[in-house]
Amino acid sequence: SLDLGDMFFGATVLLRPRMLQRTAKGSRDVLRLEVSDLGQRGSALVAKGADWRIAAAGAPGAERREVSAAEAVPMGPRPAVSGTNPFADPRSGVGAGDQRWVAWVSVDPRKGELSAYPSEVARLLDAAWLSGQDSLALGAAFHGATVQLRPKLQQRTANGSRDVRRIELSSRTGPVSLRVVANSVGAWRIAERGDGGSSREVSLRLQHDEAVPVSCV
Repeated sequence: SLDLGDMFFGATVLLRPRMLQRTAKGSRDVLRLEVSDLGQRGSALVAKGADWRIAAAGAPGAERREVSAAEAVPMGPRPAVSGTNPFADPRSGVGAGDQRWVAWVSVDPRKGELSAYPSEVARLLDAAWLSGQDSLALGAAFHGATVQLRPKLQQRTANGSRDVRRIELSSRTGPVSLRVVANSVGAWRIAERGDGGSSREVSLRLQHDEAVPVSCV
């Protein structure tokens, strides 16, 4: 977090696991946006509950709002990314390029298909994962779901659970490929070593706004 004090209305901005500004009068959601030039307009999804908050794609009543980049500041050099991601698929195509992307995907337990989390949720998940949290309650931001981050990545809602993967990519749109297998009750899960011929490979080409830059989290 960062205490802005007298610089900005006595506000404190929480940076992880969820970006939030707090003052004596209440709180508001915060989102970091990158733009290519000062003339570009950024945008975000918002929804009205008790208050207006940043919303996930597909959230009931979500509206897209634009903001001018006139008050943007230049970015410094991107931080170097080191180490091995234990959740990355070896076929995800991470290369030695300057830009790396992070996608969070889940397996539909009924169909065995991959679904990507929207970028707003991916940012929250990656911040929590990188900070070492065991789980993240997404609440109204994503269908009342809680994502278990350790020891196994899994999404849980009142309707059940599904397997989750964090994957780093060299291309913003992927594709993402994983092997899945149906368990003893017919629910599709991410395959483990030893599942062999009973598993199948599934792929997903990401939408342009689903993966987020590694430096954005």
